[in-house]
Amino acid sequence: MFNIENLNTYIRDVDLSAPQMMSVYQKIIEDVFKMFNVEISVVDSCYISEALIYEISIEEGKKVSSIRGIKNDIALRTGCFVSLASKKKASSTIAVVLRRNLRYVLGLKEIMKTPEFQKNSSPLLIAAGRDEVGDPLLIDLEKSNMFIFGTTGAGKTVLIDDIILSLIYRNTPSDLQLSLIDLKGVDLVFYNSLPHMRHPTVGDRSEAVKVLSDIVGEIERRRKLFFSNKVKTFEQYNALPGVTKLPYIVVVIDEYHDLVSYNPSVEEEYDEHTNDQINDVKNLVTKITSNDRTMGIRMIIATQQLVTEDISGTIQNNVNYRIRLSIYNNQHKQNDDKSVRNQKLLGSGDMQYERTSGLNGDEKSIIRGQACYVSADEIKRVVYDYSSKYKRIIQ
Repeated sequence: MFNIENLNTYIRDVDLSAPQMMSVYQKIIEDVFKMFNVEISVVDSCYISEALIYEISIEEGKKVSSIRGIKNDIALRTGCFVSLASKKKASSTIAVVLRRNLRYVLGLKEIMKTPEFQKNSSPLLIAAGRDEVGDPLLIDLEKSNMFIFGTTGAGKTVLIDDIILSLIYRNTPSDLQLSLIDLKGVDLVFYNSLPHMRHPTVGDRSEAVKVLSDIVGEIERRRKLFFSNKVKTFEQYNALPGVTKLPYIVVVIDEYHDLVSYNPSVEEEYDEHTNDQINDVKNLVTKITSNDRTMGIRMIIATQQLVTEDISGTIQNNVNYRIRLSIYNNQHKQNDDKSVRNQKLLGSGDMQYERTSGLNGDEKSIIRGQACYVSADEIKRVVYDYSSKYKRIIQ
């Protein structure tokens, strides 16, 4: 665990008129509901990044479905995009969410210090951000692999940083190993000094094939270990007395599309060897995502482009978490759910988190949220802190 004070505390009230603005908009909301003969009381209010959130309690007997037409009137009076959301399943309140051009920096430290994050015991818990009603958005990577889709400036790399720092906050190098693949060779090299690193950040396809092959080999090694010890899962094996505990392994691939496609501006020619490497990567990723859950291995696949040819049906079926940031409008929209496409994402960490469940992946929940921000300086401080403890400084 690193010292959480190595992360920055960001000032929320960058717009000094924010408190007055919250009061003005609250009055507008109350007036509109009153005009529609609906009595409400504002239970709580807050703002996150570009969203102002008012939690309201509605008079008994009024249905949310009968109220939804009111949001158009609120939008006209405030000049904001307005949405309504249930605060919690068992709650009698709803949230009125106004989106406007007010931004404050949602720091990773702010979410990691919340009771929700601190009291949750999952070793692979991610402090992803806040949802659209202001609650911490926490994702348990222990339960599934993850896709991250987002173009340049959408916040994809910063979200990966959130994930890595969340994981190493809870896990020592004996508990967790990281395998990072980044063809750009820029964003993830900050982590090379981390004692959690299984190998230095990989920056080319041939090395990526070797690393992914090594992960597949580790899956087979663990399967034999489990069989010989008459257990079925990673957790059962680690609970055995007298065994050397196995670490979680988290594989992160950034720019996956570039990894499985030919880039003429970088590569000299497309030959049989290039084609073989691309097919090897796809096959290895399929094997890892198909077998990793019981083996204590998780995979995060991040890419700018939603290209269906890159991601087989087998891979998709084994990845239940998807985070969408701002993407290009012409990117294979048939691969997206309509409810996702119809909500414009604003960039800079504005995201939609989709979780599928059920026997055939037919149960789906979608949450709008704002990702945390973490700076390069914060990452360097955390990495240096950890590296110093384990005396693993790489220049």
